Amino acid sequence: MIDDSITIELNGKKQKLSDFTAVDENMLSQEFSQQASKMAYIGHMMVEAEMAHNERKTEREILEAEIDADSRAVLEEDGVKYTEAKIRGMVVVDEERIKAVNDEADAYEAYKKLKVLADAMRIKGDMLISLGALVRAEADLTGMTIKQTLRDLKEAN
Repeated sequence: MIDDSITIELNGKKQKLSDFTAVDENMLSQEFSQQASKMAYIGHMMVEAEMAHNERKTEREILEAEIDADSRAVLEEDGVKYTEAKIRGMVVVDEERIKAVNDEADAYEAYKKLKVLADAMRIKGDMLISLGALVRAEADLTGMTIKQTLRDLKEAN
């Protein structure tokens, strides 16, 4: 059973994971027709999430370089000797850098969630293919094909 409390944020809206992964066996035609568009949507959102993560990472790296340079300048101006470890320590504890690291982590989490959802959608697509084949096989075995029904109607008239 799918847990309907699991959500993912897409375009600023929280959506149930089950909206993308559940299969309604009574609406297979609709499931088949929507699978490709849902995959394309998730793929598009995944690219945007990856770009956002890369932007946060670049922003963090630039900020770290600025903090490093500022720290060196202040220590040199004050005539304080420093080691690379001391500079790195100053960079790591900087509040702006900590916020940037958290922002980068949040962006990475969003990207990874979409990647997992894309994998689940691929599995759903494979299941739909199998389910469609099973339904066709059952229809053939039970004689419930449209062509057979039309032939039966013609013969009856």
